[in-house]
Amino acid sequence: MLCDVYTPKGEASPHRAYSRYRMGVCAYELGVPDPAVRQWQRLIADTPESPWSSRAGRVLSVLRAEGINVTSLGVAPALPDDLSSSPVSRYALAEQLLDCGLPLVASKEYLKVIHVVTAGRPNPLQAEAMHKLGVCHQRLGRLDLARAAWQRTVDQFPDSPSAQRARLALTRADEFGEMLAVPYDPAEGPR
Repeated sequence: MLCDVYTPKGEASPHRAYSRYRMGVCAYELGVPDPAVRQWQRLIADTPESPWSSRAGRVLSVLRAEGINVTSLGVAPALPDDLSSSPVSRYALAEQLLDCGLPLVASKEYLKVIHVVTAGRPNPLQAEAMHKLGVCHQRLGRLDLARAAWQRTVDQFPDSPSAQRARLALTRADEFGEMLAVPYDPAEGPR
């Protein structure tokens, strides 16, 4: 609902504020409060008049009282102004999921941008989705798959800004090896 993926074509979701609030709740309940705070900060910035923004503000007040510097955590990615095409809405959803610390679920949406919603036609977000797929694999500790996605970005879209970022990611992966691919479990710390 947040990214209009399941909203009738040509209409904006009337439930965006609620969806943004719930994304924060889900992230918090999954034990990753930083992305939750970013979702709530974005909600307040985008729709300050919403009753869901008021709720988010109250939650942030409680977190501040617990000593968490919520302003230092930033805000979740903004949604594009136009979510009318499937690649754009799926890409926006993937960005939100990745920001919420859900790289496995985000990778599914990036794959849809790359392969499913294209209907055999290239779309301008494929290069960036392929690069971000590599980021998802890296965050999941799958450096070999991350390298493959970045290399594919470079090979298929060599002149794109995404290819430049993929080249940098490949260089860093080679320099830092497995250190960058350490999955993080908030309960255990780095493995």
